[in-house]
Amino acid sequence: MNGRAFALAAVGITAFALFSVPTASASQPGAGGGGTITPVGVGAGAAAGGGDPGPTGAPYPTVSTSSGYTWVALGSIINSQCSPTGQLLNPGSGVEPGSMGPPGAAGIATLYALVGPTGQQTGATEEVCPGPIPVPPPPRPPTPAEVWAETPLPPSHIDFSPSTLGLTQLATWMWFTGPGGTVTVTVTIRGYTVTTTAHPIAAYWWYGDGASGQGPVGGSEAQPSATHTYVNVGHYTVTLIVAWSGQYTFAGNGVPAETVQLGTVDGPATAVPYGVQEVRSVGVTPGSSQ
Repeated sequence: MNGRAFALAAVGITAFALFSVPTASASQPGAGGGGTITPVGVGAGAAAGGGDPGPTGAPYPTVSTSSGYTWVALGSIINSQCSPTGQLLNPGSGVEPGSMGPPGAAGIATLYALVGPTGQQTGATEEVCPGPIPVPPPPRPPTPAEVWAETPLPPSHIDFSPSTLGLTQLATWMWFTGPGGTVTVTVTIRGYTVTTTAHPIAAYWWYGDGASGQGPVGGSEAQPSATHTYVNVGHYTVTLIVAWSGQYTFAGNGVPAETVQLGTVDGPATAVPYGVQEVRSVGVTPGSSQ
């Protein structure tokens, strides 16, 4: 930093003084004696031309405790980076035109200069890291409810036999198509990559007349998922909900892969109308016109 100009803010004055850093390093004894200049005080006999600026690792106090000397923060040296543990990565990188920012910038060293009691420059400077940079905790992992919300489950198509109109006192067979195999979905939730694997495990039926039942997944006309006998004529709404189960694996944000069981969740409901009619037998006398 030899020959470069810095703007110094002195305690008790509002003006700024320009100075050039001398060729002597800040660790040399002062010209007037063997005292030392430290972040917490100026030793007896130390002159303005030198002195040990003290250890790094924490910002210096504004005013030393035993003299009128002041450590002044000139600004952040944009090209002097600090590690996450607060260590200076490239000490002595120097100050280039336009490379100074506001003091105290996170992850960037701040340049301090020592100013005498009357505002005179001392030549002692130090690059100081702001200390360990706190590492924020990773965002909360995805919950099963969030994963289910991001997992599209296929709807169901209900089939009947009799297909159009049921008959009272005659069993109606019901089955469905759609959900049948395993569903695998990969999504991103708060920076986590989430892969979900789910499969249907049961079918729940509501027949529209107050009765309900449970059956296996899918089925066919030969092996229906549900069988129900309507007693009264009417227009009913048959509702089907398929229950799903599965698991998901998530990783990201520095968190190793973890697998979580999803438990059971209801898929989308399917509701369709179904009419039921009645067939009555009528006796006819042989030979009559009826």
